[in-house]
Amino acid sequence: VRVELVSVAGSEPDDLPGFDDGETGGDIAEATAGTADAEILLRAERSGQGSGRIYQLHYRAIDAAGGSTPALAVAKLEPRPPAESKIAQG
Repeated sequence: VRVELVSVAGSEPDDLPGFDDGETGGDIAEATAGTADAEILLRAERSGQGSGRIYQLHYRAIDAAGGSTPALAVAKLEPRPPAESKIAQG
């Protein structure tokens, strides 16, 4: 059985307008579709305005006969608590 990464997606844009998310890009890094990539860098930073950031990693397992089965891994980052948001802004 061979496993390959199909895609990775995040629920928030790389850089939301304003200063709340740190003004950074590249939230998903070192992800190589078509390979068995299991070491992907995901940014933990998220907007304090939203409900949290969710990353979806889609994989496919392929057997010797060519049959395949999809798989999904989910990483959910909860929103920052209000006190943490105030410290980051202050």
